[in-house]
Amino acid sequence: MRQLMQYVYIFNKQNVYNKIGFFWFLALPILFFFIRFNAFKNNNMDIEMLNFIHIYWGFMLLTTVLSGVLLAIIQYRDSGFLKSFTFLSGNKHVIIFGKLLSQLLYIVVLTTVFNLIISVVYKIDFSQLFLKGLLTMLIAFIPICFSMLWMVIIPVNANNIAPIGTILLILFLYLANFGIETHSYFLYFMYSLNPVVYLSNILNMLNDFSFEIVIINALTTLIYLIIGFFSLKNMSIIPRKN
Repeated sequence: MRQLMQYVYIFNKQNVYNKIGFFWFLALPILFFFIRFNAFKNNNMDIEMLNFIHIYWGFMLLTTVLSGVLLAIIQYRDSGFLKSFTFLSGNKHVIIFGKLLSQLLYIVVLTTVFNLIISVVYKIDFSQLFLKGLLTMLIAFIPICFSMLWMVIIPVNANNIAPIGTILLILFLYLANFGIETHSYFLYFMYSLNPVVYLSNILNMLNDFSFEIVIINALTTLIYLIIGFFSLKNMSIIPRKN
């Protein structure tokens, strides 16, 4: 536990120094929110508003996962950092989980600042928005990270993984915004494997607790965790050559 918190502290210091990254991860969703909100014309804190906002939470979460977790881990591996500190720590898992916890704190701060800004500008109830955003991120962040850890075991380096991550980010956001209409539980479950849809389902579960959405979220979380633990087990600490 002491080693874990030391790594959390180290990675938190990196996040504090990365002010440009924090600005862009925050500025882009706020900009797009301002553009689209004028057409939305609803500043009541209801289900419709939360479903509108969650897309922007999803963007911030996915950019944090892709850049702050996956790309960072690959860079640690290729620079030799992961190998060296694995030998010092005794295992690689304490480093990975230290990174995950530090980025969880990062996304909580990021979404809180985002929620505060839009609450002040559009006079939205901040307390409800903060609570729903906090609980959603605390529940969804680690499983979503696990769902995408497969990217660190494919035979590519950091330069090649960035375009893959960008394509996935655009695809996930587009599909989540596009939606799906089906009476098939299987098709809806496959659609729910999209991390942004999973985030939306967690939010819906918090708003309207139902057996159906709990089962879908539980199965999705289980699949995410299986992918994550498999990826952790097979993750190499040996640097890859460019």
